[in-house]
Amino acid sequence: MYRTIRLALLGAVVGALTIMAAPSAQAGPVLFQSLLNGAQAGTDSTAFGVAIASYDPATNLIDVTIFINGVTLADLVDVDTPGPATPAHIHRGALGVSGGIIVDFGPKSGWVEQNGGIALVVSGINLFDDGSPIGGYIAGDEDLLLAGDTYINIHTLDYLGGEIRGQLIPIPEPATIALLGAGLVAARRRGRTA
Repeated sequence: MYRTIRLALLGAVVGALTIMAAPSAQAGPVLFQSLLNGAQAGTDSTAFGVAIASYDPATNLIDVTIFINGVTLADLVDVDTPGPATPAHIHRGALGVSGGIIVDFGPKSGWVEQNGGIALVVSGINLFDDGSPIGGYIAGDEDLLLAGDTYINIHTLDYLGGEIRGQLIPIPEPATIALLGAGLVAARRRGRTA
């Protein structure tokens, strides 16, 4: 009997946490992280980087900060070099899968040297219309972004198809982490009593 009451109570708590953690139309921005490297791009490059992004589904605006070590400003492609006209983009594609450009981060001139590497900070880019002739939102791209099926690609003169890349992985909200933790604790306790 006590086991039935405990299971019912656990179900109520999990249900309440699920409701609290469920995204709503008024949910705030979704945060993403990305670790960029040559292995993900299929290259032998030793360059690496990190990116943090914030996407607001209510406004369709995305902000991105990228820092790269092992690539210089002179290495990046630009409008007057072979290959892509701009050095960095968000592409559609799951891990290991190449895809088309969704968002273009603009020309090489936006990048700066910083702390022994190079960095780019862009904000207020509309996911549905980045204003670039090479980007191209299509239906379903927002779903791909939110599912972690997009990546950042950095194009250089040595690797025109992309020297380093990294998946944009959504960072779970604290409520989602708490819900996962509660479920793991409940499963562990259930395993002990079974």
